[in-house]
Amino acid sequence: MINLDHNMKGNVVDKYTKQYLAEEVKNVKRLTKFVKTIPAIAGWVGEWKDETFWYGQQNHPTKRYQLINEELKIKMTFRPGGDGTTEYWLEKQKFWASFDRRGVESSFYYVPLWETDKVPPVTEIVARQVERVLERRRYHESSIAIPEIGFTISPEHLPKLKEELKKNGYRSFMPSGFGTGKTVSVKRSKYNCKRATQALEDFMGMSPLYVSSFDAD
Repeated sequence: MINLDHNMKGNVVDKYTKQYLAEEVKNVKRLTKFVKTIPAIAGWVGEWKDETFWYGQQNHPTKRYQLINEELKIKMTFRPGGDGTTEYWLEKQKFWASFDRRGVESSFYYVPLWETDKVPPVTEIVARQVERVLERRRYHESSIAIPEIGFTISPEHLPKLKEELKKNGYRSFMPSGFGTGKTVSVKRSKYNCKRATQALEDFMGMSPLYVSSFDAD
């Protein structure tokens, strides 16, 4: 339960934090009301999760609701704020991926962002997320990991990538959301630059190559 007067350590919160917490209480009630409208969906099981969030230099308790499909290995988390995260297991890569774009957008929304937005029924939201998961899994089944820089590429686009690097002398790679981007170049950059690994040079078929990092915020 969210305490409007104290944080999880029992410390008194300031008035601005108290206002934020009051909004969180309101949003949790809205989420609770929304969850009651979710019909039974074959293959999916719902459960409440106790979570914490960071605000005002303090941790505070909150609630989230999660729909889980064990067979498809998909988890959809509904947050009080009206957005949600879809996570899906990638067997080849052995990790949980997500459609969230950090600092840009969430995987889905069950509350309109704007007055003109229309949010489909939850069954349609779930169906669309499953479609997206299957699409991404098809991509990752054949995708190629680019050594060192943490990005992947489809086999059919690899020749074009090498052509661009050779023609332009560099190729930048942007994360889907906020984060760290990478630039592979044939010349050494002045900032955050290092010689590429042998694996990356062999992959690109060029030497020497250099890798630099940049903030993509």
